[in-house]
Amino acid sequence: MQKKKFVTAFRGTLIYAVIGGLWILFSDKAVEALFDDSTMINLMQTYKGWFYVLVTAVLLFILLRRAVEDTEKLLTLDPVTQLPRHYQFTRLLDKQLSNLPGNKVLILIYLDINRFSQLNQEFGHQAGDRVLQKITSQLWEYFHDNSLMGRLGSDQFGLAVTIDNDRDIIDNLPELVFRQLHKASETLQIPFKLSMGVAIAPTDGSQSKSLLSAASVALHNAKIHGEEQYSFFSRELSEIAQLRQNLINELKKSELFQHFHIVYQPQLSISTRKVVGVEVLLRWIHPELDFIPPDQFIPVAEDIGLMPDITRWVITNAKKELSDSELIPSWVDRVSINISAKELNIEEQVKNLHDIFQEYHSFAKICQLEITETTAIYDISTSQKFIKSLKKLGLRFSIDDFGTGFTSLSNLKNLPVDELKVDRSFIDKIETEHNSQIIVKSIVDLAKNFGINSVAEGVENENQLNFLKQCGCKEAQGYYFAKPMGVDDLEKYLKGKLG
Repeated sequence: MQKKKFVTAFRGTLIYAVIGGLWILFSDKAVEALFDDSTMINLMQTYKGWFYVLVTAVLLFILLRRAVEDTEKLLTLDPVTQLPRHYQFTRLLDKQLSNLPGNKVLILIYLDINRFSQLNQEFGHQAGDRVLQKITSQLWEYFHDNSLMGRLGSDQFGLAVTIDNDRDIIDNLPELVFRQLHKASETLQIPFKLSMGVAIAPTDGSQSKSLLSAASVALHNAKIHGEEQYSFFSRELSEIAQLRQNLINELKKSELFQHFHIVYQPQLSISTRKVVGVEVLLRWIHPELDFIPPDQFIPVAEDIGLMPDITRWVITNAKKELSDSELIPSWVDRVSINISAKELNIEEQVKNLHDIFQEYHSFAKICQLEITETTAIYDISTSQKFIKSLKKLGLRFSIDDFGTGFTSLSNLKNLPVDELKVDRSFIDKIETEHNSQIIVKSIVDLAKNFGINSVAEGVENENQLNFLKQCGCKEAQGYYFAKPMGVDDLEKYLKGKLG
């Protein structure tokens, strides 16, 4: 907005300068009107061109100087919050660090507003600006002494506070920040939540670059554990961050898909012991790092936007393998494929799924997409709309790892899903923990009351299976029946089981 106003003013002033100069340059009457003395008139008529150049140069100098000042302001100050931007914040932070007294520490808190883009969509960008301004005023009002604050990104802030080197004060500081932000949220009546990463100078870094990097690593760790969480930087987190970066580098390599493999785990009816479907599982066998578990690389692939390509690869290759071996439709009635719930909140990624299954329309009719529950479904109305559009192609939907994530009963009521899968962590403990038995029975009853299917994961013995049968669970999968296997072994298993 400021830039637009400046450009308009610049153009207007320049136009007036040109018009005025041309009037003086070409109008003798203008010269005679401005000056009475004949000597001055002759002088002006002789040198009026140079006079115009001089006037224009002065005007341009004034305008350019103003442009430089406005540009510097735009580069250093955020127009919404009037806080220093990232570049200016790092300069000021370095100055504070260089003047840090020996008996003090500087606490850098890296704040991130969770789901800020969705807040903007739901309440409007003006409401989003009010949130940014309220966070700024609330924190600055409380921490203005010996503190520095900056806006580091569209939804991120930096807060640097110099305090005594007292562990109790340091440990309580993030909670104090949360309390101030809760007040801001209550005042605005716009719900927002934040995650925070905390780094301490000089222990975690003595310069702005290293300290911001440490706080960023801590922030990422906090976000892994959910909303309204904070994390202090540690050397262990630094090692984890390095491993994550190595994983990102490997995922970005062009030969990635050459090292992917698909395995299949049969799913059986508990009452009849007959195979009712298979779950498609992705395996990454790295030539140097060997087997990399999906729970390590899938979250990273989600973060760097690689999941649409991976999902397409899995669907395409599963369809090809099962078709080439003639297991579908003769031997397999249902094929379950895992996708991230995030893919149901981004229109482009839903279109990607829609295009794939429109191409494989017959395969879509036996496919079931499993939404990993540990990835929160943020925008329930959007997910509901996209699930309904995909179900028109014949697809079914299941919520995987149910009971471990964020799907509330209200979300479940509004999502047109066909199945709940009981997470293996509950099945592991049903023989020894009464609470796990209660949870498993509750999930099975919930599925029954909603009129949808229930499947137990990770069944490893007859006792677990008998308990599930007593609960009324419909289906199960696990090592008790069969381990995940390649398509050739699956063909032998199915033909041996059903033949």
